[in-house]
Amino acid sequence: MTPSGQKQVLVTGATSGIGLATAKKFATAGYEVGILSENSGQLAYVVEELTQAGFSVYGLHVDLSKPEQVTGLIDRLEAEGKSLDVLV
Repeated sequence: MTPSGQKQVLVTGATSGIGLATAKKFATAGYEVGILSENSGQLAYVVEELTQAGFSVYGLHVDLSKPEQVTGLIDRLEAEGKSLDVLV
């Protein structure tokens, strides 16, 4: 959990289909949701849609097939004080 007490989840491929449905379920359950996607345009659209619906979400443009981007993601989350409770 973050210092605010809100649980954290990262959902990969969350800009459509099962990933998006999963992100919405976690957001509805009160998690802060990090949405990961390679598609920056769709990522921005989904983050905006969920934020306007009142959910706590943020987007991360990441290609998980590239180890350096995964390492960068972990470093960024640590720098922002986020500790993950769930990774999907």
